[in-house]
Amino acid sequence: MRWITFAGGYYTPSKFVAEAKKLGISRKVPTSLAKSMNVGDEVCVLDWTGKEAQHFCTFKIDSLLLDSALAKVVADKLGLTITSSGRRTVVRECGSFEVSCHFVTTAPIRTQIEAAESAGPIKSVMIGGSITEEIHPPRTVPGVGKFFRGFARETPAHGIPASKSAKTRTVPGILASTPSSSISGMVYGLEGYKQRTTIARHDLQLDLPIELPAGHPFLTPSRGGR
Repeated sequence: MRWITFAGGYYTPSKFVAEAKKLGISRKVPTSLAKSMNVGDEVCVLDWTGKEAQHFCTFKIDSLLLDSALAKVVADKLGLTITSSGRRTVVRECGSFEVSCHFVTTAPIRTQIEAAESAGPIKSVMIGGSITEEIHPPRTVPGVGKFFRGFARETPAHGIPASKSAKTRTVPGILASTPSSSISGMVYGLEGYKQRTTIARHDLQLDLPIELPAGHPFLTPSRGGR
């Protein structure tokens, strides 16, 4: 399945791509909608110019991000071992959080969320991903007539062509090279999530002993600032 979403007001296309390469992608999603998503789904990221929507990059969903207490509930329900991740702080233009634990699972995202809901109602979660395609110059999307928040299912009416492997530049992530029916994704446990309005606009860099999969953008120590 493919989805569309706008980068949002804090980002220009170049800023969004630069941050995604450095930190990976994490986007807040209503729980009811997230249950329809799965690891391997493509998300076409759009920019609103004021007159039209332009498709400038695509990413694939590779993880679910939950409050650390809920991540532990999910691991317990699925019978999986959860691993401490140290305290890796991720600061974005739109917010910040700490990655404190993780585990790998082949369970569908719906199953993961339903396991988390055993502890009580959940209004929203975050999905994570890595860029698989950059589009230069950005491609106008005639089927999207106005800016919207959140996610929508991509349809033929949007007029977005399929990704072309010859033009795809994959950023290292955690997607397993297995069929989509059994693809492995990561669940990250988060702490201290703050939206952009409550944090300073800066990069916070920590080099900590962590055990997460090598190469994932969340866990690649950053060098230098903006």
